[in-house]
This record gives sequence, structure tokens and C-alpha cells, in this order.
Amino acid sequence: MSIKLLNPSLKQNNRKINGRIFLIYVFCIIAILQSGLRNVKHLSDENDTIRYQYSYENILNTSWSQILQNFSFYSTDYGERDLGYPIFVKLTQFLCDDFTFFMFLTATIFLVPFSLIIYRYVKSNLGIILSFLIYFSLYTNIVNSFMRQAIALGIILYGVKYIINSNWKKYYFILAIAFVIHSSAVLAIPLYFLTKFVKSRKLLLWILIISPILMQFTPILIKLLSTGSVYENYGDEVIRTPINYIMYLFFAAILCYFSYNRIIIIPNCKVLIAGILGTTLLLPLIWMGGTAIRISYYYSIFVIPIISLMIDNIIRDKNSRNVTYTISIIFFLFLTLK
Repeated sequence: MSIKLLNPSLKQNNRKINGRIFLIYVFCIIAILQSGLRNVKHLSDENDTIRYQYSYENILNTSWSQILQNFSFYSTDYGERDLGYPIFVKLTQFLCDDFTFFMFLTATIFLVPFSLIIYRYVKSNLGIILSFLIYFSLYTNIVNSFMRQAIALGIILYGVKYIINSNWKKYYFILAIAFVIHSSAVLAIPLYFLTKFVKSRKLLLWILIISPILMQFTPILIKLLSTGSVYENYGDEVIRTPINYIMYLFFAAILCYFSYNRIIIIPNCKVLIAGILGTTLLLPLIWMGGTAIRISYYYSIFVIPIISLMIDNIIRDKNSRNVTYTISIIFFLFLTLK
């Protein structure tokens, strides 16, 4: 009989890993079903899914020659952005030309690499539950409304392993693919470099101080800087400040600052801290609400696993840790149901 089989601690560890995998599978499937089975006819006017459905049907009736003729990596025409997206849609229509299938596919492209990120960093069952509840309460619009960006973000999450391995060529190749699907992916360019500036927490402190000050000036600056560009209309959007989202991000950044020395020593955690840095830098834009929220997802998605990572590493007492998880789970469950 193998020595491994005689080691009870190894068996227990394997059971824990299998339990985590099963739990992540369950939540991932629930999230995909929740997105793929949404009823387009009963969605709010603010949801972009109905527009994606119209676009999907138009692409279905468009020839390959027309699609390839219009393709370019960049266009100054606001209505002709992300011209790699029609090619991607046309390819998926070879498999199935039903829009419900495409909703499932979009959700899968994002949620599978997202679940792998949760598996990589979140080591407790309560942490997994909390992580997915945070997703359900604050992030479902990624796949339920911003479908092109969900595809782009899913591709970038797949490329996180290249950031961890310091393989910038492969990461930026992946980023280029994401960019032709949704041009906002260009905002993920600094993510790789931010991992090189995470050794000291002073940078996070300065960002925490500066970001709230910049909030009052951001709308004016955005409107000024975007004048004459394809993004000029974003400066004219009605401001709907996402208070819950901002408070969650700001609290996570503060918590990360005070637990920095414990978090930084965790293997491969640099990309999570880089996500915190990038998210905190973007808080003034997030304050604008509306479309501005979308750009934060390339960084704030890494706040989800770091919340559980901080709870597990800051709170040493098991009972206190379980109480913290219970309160957090109840809070985000309330936000989800609300």
C-alpha cells in the first residue's frame, strides 16, 4: 500500500480540495444558468441584452464578405468599434444560431476563468460562498448586460497566469484578442506593470488619499479630455453614483492597506494587490456611475478573491473568522436579494 494512502492528513487535504472544487462547480453552474436563462423581453430598458440580440440577428443575416470588409483594429467612428466582435459572433453561429445559446456561451467564457481565479486564491468553503455572493450582488451586469465586455474580460482573466509567470508577450497577445472584442480592454494594459509596484504599501496609501479628492473634479476632466473623441458622450451621461459598489471597493482597499504585510507574502498574490491599486485609482471615474463603472471591472474583479484572502489571513481565531464570514455572507445575500 502506498505511503500516501496511509497519510490521514493527505486524505483530509484531498477531501478539502475536492469539496472546494465541487462548491465552485455548483456556484459556477448556477451563475451560468442565471445569465443564460434570463428573459430578454422582461429586462429593463437600461439592460443592453436586447440590443445585443438585435445585433446578433443582424450578424446572422450578414455575409462573411461584408463582415471582413468592415473589420479594422481601430475606428474613430463610435458606431464601428470592436469590429472583431461580429467575426466572433459569426463563428459561434456555425455551432448554433440561437441567441439563448450565445447568452450561455458569453456567461461561460467569463465565469469559467473567474471560477478558476476563485479556486486559485480562495481556500475555504465560506470564502467561496462569500466570493460568489459578492459576484451575484455587485457584478452580474458583466454577463447580464455588458456582453462584449464579458467576453473580453473572460479572455483577460485567462491571461492572468501569464502575469503570474511574468510572460508579458503572451499576456499582451491575449490582451490584443480581447481588445478587438471590446476596446475597453486597453485599460488592462497597466495591470501587468502594476504588479511590479506592489512591494510597498505606501503607494496604496497615497492613492487612498488622492482618489477621494479627485472625485469632485473627474466629470469636468473627463468631458474636457474626451471632447472630439468617440467617448465624448460619456461625459454627458446622467450621474448615478453606485454607492454600494464604491463603499465595498473603498473598504476593501483600506482593509488591504492594514493587512498588506500579511497578504504580500502569499504566493502569486501580486496580481490581486495590483487589482486593488488599479481599482482605487479608478474610484474617481467609478464615482461618475453609468458607463464609467464598466472600466473598473478589469481591476475590481480581483477584489472579490482578496476579500476572503484577507479574512483568512487577518483573523487567526477560527470562531471569529466564522463569525466574520457569516456576517459578510448575510450582508451580500441581502444585497443580492435586494
